[in-house]
Amino acid sequence: MDHNDGDDSSDSPESNRTWPRDYRYYRAAARLARVHAPGAATALDVGPCDKSFLDSIDWVPSRTAIAVDSVQTDRPASSVLGDSVPFEPAARFDLIFCLQALEHFPRPALLLRWLLRAAEIVVVSVPSTRTYLPETGHRHDPVDEIKLQRRARRRWVDCEVVEDEGRVRLVAVFRAGEIITTDFGESDDERAWLDQVTASIDAVRLPRRRLPFPETVHARLFKDDPLRKEMTGSFGVYVVRALWNALGFDEHRKFRWRLEHKLVQSRVFNRYLGREFPESWGVDSLSRQGLRRPLIDALLSGGLFAKETLGHLSGDFGEADATQEVLESLIRGDEAPQAGTPVGEKWLVQERIAVEREYRVHSLEDRVLPGMTFDRYGAGSVPEERALVNAYVESILARLPDALVGESLYAWDVARLADGRFRIFEANLAGFHPVYERGFQVSGFFQFHPHGPPLLVELARHVASTYNLVLELSDDWTDEPNRHAFFVRVLRHYWDRQPVQPGTSAVVARAGLPPERLDAVLSLRAEDLDRFTLLC
Repeated sequence: MDHNDGDDSSDSPESNRTWPRDYRYYRAAARLARVHAPGAATALDVGPCDKSFLDSIDWVPSRTAIAVDSVQTDRPASSVLGDSVPFEPAARFDLIFCLQALEHFPRPALLLRWLLRAAEIVVVSVPSTRTYLPETGHRHDPVDEIKLQRRARRRWVDCEVVEDEGRVRLVAVFRAGEIITTDFGESDDERAWLDQVTASIDAVRLPRRRLPFPETVHARLFKDDPLRKEMTGSFGVYVVRALWNALGFDEHRKFRWRLEHKLVQSRVFNRYLGREFPESWGVDSLSRQGLRRPLIDALLSGGLFAKETLGHLSGDFGEADATQEVLESLIRGDEAPQAGTPVGEKWLVQERIAVEREYRVHSLEDRVLPGMTFDRYGAGSVPEERALVNAYVESILARLPDALVGESLYAWDVARLADGRFRIFEANLAGFHPVYERGFQVSGFFQFHPHGPPLLVELARHVASTYNLVLELSDDWTDEPNRHAFFVRVLRHYWDRQPVQPGTSAVVARAGLPPERLDAVLSLRAEDLDRFTLLC
């Protein structure tokens, strides 16, 4: 319910009181508390602790207050929201108020969840986004309705929007209870669709690894190569496509099954692997099944999050989580399509996994490329754990059917959990994407990462030793755009170097005259140096 506190003409006892500065949100909080906790025996006020407000809840026999005005909110969050915040009561309260205080705390969601563990009913007020002008000194305002419910990890049971002194306040009532976790299962239509897709995959007879060429084959990179058309990304995409074409791989096959679609990918791979990928569901499908309300509850609880089914580099740009946008659509009641398959879904919801570390692992057909495993968002390679995460991906490949392994170049996003287990987030495929930024695409690590050129050289060397296919880089790269020309210069730098032998330092001191020209200057922090040792 969303009441608008207009002129406060009411016969309730609260309306006849003399309030300090006529705080209407005080009136609304007291009124809502009387409705939802009429038999409360104990109450706690966490906030400014105005005596007149405590007097207004006179139907509650025992009333306690904690003042937060003196809390130094620039202290570390642990000192404000640790074991001492606000305190551990000997018993739960029936009712807690937190009025115009959440926005002053460094981590308001933790405080609100603490309140919901400490009481049966919690009444809060916060600055609202509705025509609200931010106040100086507030850490977390204004707050919209969905953000507040996400902080509480549940729906409110009632709310009012009030205005006093030109400020709009959102007053909401929450009820304690368990966090909702939901497994929506699989509908009959989805099961039939998945049976059809996997039958098509199982029908393909494909070697898990192409046999090496009997004689050395040369694949030449040159300026006017037709393979440079219909590509998405940097020059690194062309290098991979040239290898792909020379090997005779079909760049369309896996995309005909739409395996680049994150919901399709999760469903198909989990059919073969169990629950190695996070459980995922289409938002439109759940709405069509009448599950909109439990879906909203599950998203608010934090057990699920939403993301787009098509896209790339969303994690790098901090745009992977689309929960807020999906919740807004669900709560508005936007109509879902009446029919469709997972391929038609724009949004998916996925079980939330607590991740300690995330890796990017590359595999070509049935082999993991051992030196091409990196910390997904960290400083670079992970030699101390590379063997473990690579072995995990090898076990994934061994359980997949031939059609998903042969003629494949995957970039696996692998999560390490707190208990040491691994799970797969996504499998980024190389190939020709038919829909999203149509064209040939590959892992962003080959295109945009600082290690892109040396990774491509390592990939080319693996192809040479495994398939007897040698990549050649022509000398004619005049009139190239700067971004391509620079990529080619760096690529050639690694191309001409001998591989670093195991056990030797990657940093080699060079004697002699300084270089005649400088192609690039890198400005690095000390903690980033290990990412660029190969450039030395």
